[in-house]
Amino acid sequence: MKIKAAIGAIALTTTVSVPAAVVPFDTTVVRTLISENYGECMFQPSTAPSSKGLACRDQWITADCAGSLGGSKSLGKTKFDSILLSELTGGTVRVRVDDSKQINGFCFLEQVQTVPSQ
Repeated sequence: MKIKAAIGAIALTTTVSVPAAVVPFDTTVVRTLISENYGECMFQPSTAPSSKGLACRDQWITADCAGSLGGSKSLGKTKFDSILLSELTGGTVRVRVDDSKQINGFCFLEQVQTVPSQ
């Protein structure tokens, strides 16, 4: 009986950490958002980040045009330009999303590539 109690106490005090993930996936752009919030520029992918195992809020990903996550503002804006191009042409983009960097729970767009149409 004491063993069960000891195991129970250990289980209650042990924390399980989930490692951060950087996940690449192909998606199309549903909508874009430019705002003073959320790193100043975001997009809504057609593929929910959580469906790829990312621990962040669904629906939007920040490109961080403000540079608040440590990257340069110009790089964030350049990534967002590629997202806008994809939105306007209806093309597919391959994104790398990092859930260890977030703004208000929204994951960070680490990299974006345009994908040639078939």
